[in-house]
Amino acid sequence: MRNTAAAILSGLIGCVFLALIASHNVSAQPFEPWSPPVRVSPQGIPANKPDVLADTAGQVHLFWLAKLDNAKDCLYDTTMYASYSDGVWSDPRDVLISPSGWCLSQTAAAFAPQDGRLHAVFTDYNLYHSSAYAGEAGSAASWSAPVLIDSNALYPDVVIDSKSRIHVAYYHNRPDWEIYYSRSDDGGRHWTRPQFVYDAQGDNIIESLELAVDGRDRLHLVWSEQFLDSAIARGGIVHYARSTDAGRTWESPLVVDAKDTRYEEAYGAGEIAIVTAGEDQVHLMWNGPPSGHRWHKWSADGGVTWKAAQPVAPLNEFGGQGLRWYNAGSDLAVDSSERVHLLTSSTKTVHAVWQEGHWSALDVLLPINPYWPRMAISKGNILHAVSVYYYWDGSEGPLGTADVEAVGQGDLNLFRVWHMTAQTDAPSVRTQPLPILTASEPGSVGPTATSTDVAEVRVVPSAATTPIGGDAPLTNGRKTGILGSLSPVILGVLPAALLVLVVVAVRSRRRA
Repeated sequence: MRNTAAAILSGLIGCVFLALIASHNVSAQPFEPWSPPVRVSPQGIPANKPDVLADTAGQVHLFWLAKLDNAKDCLYDTTMYASYSDGVWSDPRDVLISPSGWCLSQTAAAFAPQDGRLHAVFTDYNLYHSSAYAGEAGSAASWSAPVLIDSNALYPDVVIDSKSRIHVAYYHNRPDWEIYYSRSDDGGRHWTRPQFVYDAQGDNIIESLELAVDGRDRLHLVWSEQFLDSAIARGGIVHYARSTDAGRTWESPLVVDAKDTRYEEAYGAGEIAIVTAGEDQVHLMWNGPPSGHRWHKWSADGGVTWKAAQPVAPLNEFGGQGLRWYNAGSDLAVDSSERVHLLTSSTKTVHAVWQEGHWSALDVLLPINPYWPRMAISKGNILHAVSVYYYWDGSEGPLGTADVEAVGQGDLNLFRVWHMTAQTDAPSVRTQPLPILTASEPGSVGPTATSTDVAEVRVVPSAATTPIGGDAPLTNGRKTGILGSLSPVILGVLPAALLVLVVVAVRSRRRA
């Protein structure tokens, strides 16, 4: 009987061990391979700067800039839109233009599950807000009259918290190079007076910024301050700041990383990205040492303390080139298992997964380096990667670096937006139908409004007691435990374990 019990115990331990190994390996890559790239932007129309997001109904929404009026002396004059559902993209539609007839420089969007509306902020060097019901976003007539938030504004980002408050961060163009913040508590009709958050030092410029909100409605803001600005030199300093009271006050900015002796001469820190997971996790990704390599730092307590920064991949990855270069940033997204997914552009189009403190092996989508990579996750487990590739006139295929050099920059006058998708092994989240748009809730929220002094915003000293660059201890971390993360795999192995138990028991009984 002792031998029988030992055999049963050994079999069960072996099954659990296999489950642990399977869980570690499965989590590293998508459950299904990436789809071939599909062009979303229309043939022959220059396109750039995509922004992609998913709603609670499982639909994916894609915005990008396009040049439709060739008479205008600018790069882009229109915000285009398309939606993706059941494996099919809708026809692209032009939905937003400058109220002043000027050129557009950026569009960012967010989804409000409370009322099913998409909220877009866009700049023509003035910053505007407009919204539309997600089910009707493909019609320009469904978008509300633009609301002016601020002037001389660039590079906005927008998030919506659990109380339907819309938060926007952006920066003022030269000569100021200052970061500002504004909030709307009524769906975008009125906005707080633009409030100062940060001023670039000396002759530095603000290169980019990103805004995120966590499960406790705390705001997290990151930005890149650049002082190496040329065709052969990029980067400078990357910063982080947070607000714990819905943007009314902001803690003093912390330096995430800055150029020093770890960097090669032509490189500094830059192109920082951010994402939150659950109530307390905050993840940062940026181009770091020695020459724009991807680095990651995270907090388990909402940005109070931070783990030491680590490179995403060995610095000599890709035959010594490394996971590096500046290609308009990286993007981060979180699946239903609270794993962090990275989409980035290096010498290749790359995806990686962070789970339980470690990054997976690099997953190469395409052997080319795109511009402006962005990612969204629908239904909790379906990855959507979008980016912009250079194209040779008349060509339908992506061009690699060698092709770009061969045809010359003069022929590469078109950008196009492409999409790829893959399904992970994370649990699928049940979709929720969009709220019904009634006759009393027209697509437009009403006439143009202006910014109002709704709430004061001021910068206050940071609550953090250790520099963000240090290896600070983690406190109050939100942990799911090993069973929480492995439950799908263990459930899959459980029938085999029970079968082993039954077979051993039957054989032991016959021998007795």
